Amino acid sequence: MADLLELASDPRRHISEHAWIRDEGDLRVIVTHAIPLLQYRRGDVVMERLAMAELAETGAARVQEIAKAFDVHRTTVTRCCKLLREGGTEALWDGKPGPKGSHTFGEVIQRQVVELRKKGETQSAIATRLGMSVPWVKVLCKRAGLVEPRAIASDLPGMTAGVSEVADEAVAGETATDTAAAASKGSSTATIAEEAPKPFLPLSREAAAVFAMVNLTPDGEAETCFEASEQVAHAGVLLAIPLLPSLGLLEGVRSVYHRMKNGIYGLRATVLVLFSMALLRVKRPEGLKAIFPDALGRVLGLLRVPEVKTIRRKLAELAERAKAHVLVKWLGLKRAEEAPRAMGFLYVDGHVRAYHGKRWIPKGWSTARKQALPATTDYWVNDRDGQPVLVLPTEANPGLIQVLPSIAAAVREIIGPERRVTLVFDRGGWSPELFSRILALGFDVLTYRKGKIRPLARKLFHEETTWADGKKHTYLIAEAETRLSDGPVLRRIAVLREDGKCTEIVTSRRDLSAALLAYRMFSRWRQENYFKYMLEEFAIDGLVEYAEEPADAERTVPNPRKKVQAKRLANARAEVTKWEGELAKCVEGHEEAGCRTMRGFKIANARIRKELEWARQRVALLEEESRRIPTRVAIKDLASEDTEVIKLAVERKLLVDAVKMAAYRAETKLVQLVDPHFGRNEDEGRRLIKEALNLPGDLLVDGTQVTVRLQPMSAPRFTRALVALCAALNEMDTRFPESPYRLRYQVEGAE
Repeated sequence: MADLLELASDPRRHISEHAWIRDEGDLRVIVTHAIPLLQYRRGDVVMERLAMAELAETGAARVQEIAKAFDVHRTTVTRCCKLLREGGTEALWDGKPGPKGSHTFGEVIQRQVVELRKKGETQSAIATRLGMSVPWVKVLCKRAGLVEPRAIASDLPGMTAGVSEVADEAVAGETATDTAAAASKGSSTATIAEEAPKPFLPLSREAAAVFAMVNLTPDGEAETCFEASEQVAHAGVLLAIPLLPSLGLLEGVRSVYHRMKNGIYGLRATVLVLFSMALLRVKRPEGLKAIFPDALGRVLGLLRVPEVKTIRRKLAELAERAKAHVLVKWLGLKRAEEAPRAMGFLYVDGHVRAYHGKRWIPKGWSTARKQALPATTDYWVNDRDGQPVLVLPTEANPGLIQVLPSIAAAVREIIGPERRVTLVFDRGGWSPELFSRILALGFDVLTYRKGKIRPLARKLFHEETTWADGKKHTYLIAEAETRLSDGPVLRRIAVLREDGKCTEIVTSRRDLSAALLAYRMFSRWRQENYFKYMLEEFAIDGLVEYAEEPADAERTVPNPRKKVQAKRLANARAEVTKWEGELAKCVEGHEEAGCRTMRGFKIANARIRKELEWARQRVALLEEESRRIPTRVAIKDLASEDTEVIKLAVERKLLVDAVKMAAYRAETKLVQLVDPHFGRNEDEGRRLIKEALNLPGDLLVDGTQVTVRLQPMSAPRFTRALVALCAALNEMDTRFPESPYRLRYQVEGAE
């Protein structure tokens, strides 16, 4: 780099006011704004075209000036720009015409490639001599066992048409002019890379991508690189980075997925982008279109954030491994290790995601809309504080009674075999048989009482007080024991409300006070609030993809005909009750009607008796039909013959939900950190953090230390809270994930 800058300081041939060419022997350097843009060997036609296109695309020179400097026609420059925009650097090659499919080379060609490679010829030179493509030369060399390890590229590697050729040139040492110069001064490019990562260069997207591809980390992705910048949008999202180790998100992803295909955006970059999208309320991949990619890329140490199609491709690559459920359990384990006391009570409930597409999927009952809709039900498990622990997608919208045993088994994997845990759920899980199964698995239950029962006498109610979550709670409570039919004996707790009505709770816990159990039962609103918040802020109902998967057509579901028949039977029985009432009225008033004998009474009320007989016959007929209708039916029998039984694809959705769970927990931790310094934290804490994460700021880079200097907030009290939050984060002494950079935080204008 030092030698190139020295060459750049002595211009020889000007292209324009801001660009010139410097030739030194057979090496040519293109310089723009006193910074080397490209270096290559003179006579390299492809690099010449790339240089002309780069100068035009970056605005460093006009087309006429470039054509004059390179002694070509201006249409040649225009054509190079068009090829670069439409096809990338590969389009600048004069490729061999014809089919691009697989090809088998004879033994003669293979032997020639091996001999030339052993003599030290580069892969690009071999391809030119034999009329082959560089990738095929690489394949043949790999077959012969001549693949050499990737050399560390120089500061400004010769950027040819493809990444593979750049790597080949580096292996062969043909672009090592600047590397040799640096070595002569007692330092190597490897040492420079270890001491301080290289800043970004003012290159176009294609050239910058090539530069990043030849500097991949051992994990097969571009290295993290921060550049000093001013007024960068979304710099506040770095406030959440110190919390990543405690969340275990990146650690869990590495443990589950290990790595991705080699490329600029690897596992670390993909996870950080998804995590930042959730914090910035970018609810779907399409929302990235509203984010300036270069700005968010600078914040995350990337060249730029990936586009929509790229992030979808990365999600598809991870979804193919079908390990999202393992990642969710990993995050649950991390939460259990971090807050073991919060695992004592776990809230379980289902969240129905409505489907508005054209495909046929089973219906589920939407409590919010109070109707059955095509939907998919996800069952969530939240801890005592309302923090998410698990999410389990289901098929065909089974009820809580059907899925609770599998949920208990998943929870047991997280909390261990000996931990005592109470599962809290609503009346949807009421089943004495289920209670027996849950108790046999080592869990306790806490739920609302369902069904008719004789209320407890008012004289049994007494006032009981408990302290929980730092507050005092007082209830009017009465207690008793209740034996469920075909079920265990449970503790019955009745709570008298202010409206005079009574709410009854049953539980197997006998070691805690009734007031505390009532408070934990009523705290189910935390999970409901979590659903509402995640729906509005993180769009957990949103579709990450529009794909579907084949469903189990033999799976049985409740027969909808049974429900229709039950409604018809209820109407028929109501008709019987109606005519029995009419006949009863006639019996009471038969003397006034002048009917002194039974025969006269029957004649006088023949129409009513006939209607009653018909109604009873209809009830008997419907009861017989109802007995013949099966209670459950295979799902394939509900769909039409030409309708495929499908379900919404769950893998990508579950993966994104795991990231959103981590983002919600990170936001919660930030709210807790700012609590001692913000008086209205309970009411406005999340709004404060949401605005802080979207703040612009400056990135000050000093070696391996990055100082994030955020702009003040809209109100002085918000700014004071932000200053205190930055001080708390600085005490963590955080290093940016998988990089040597240490993060420091400050607010502009604050002492």
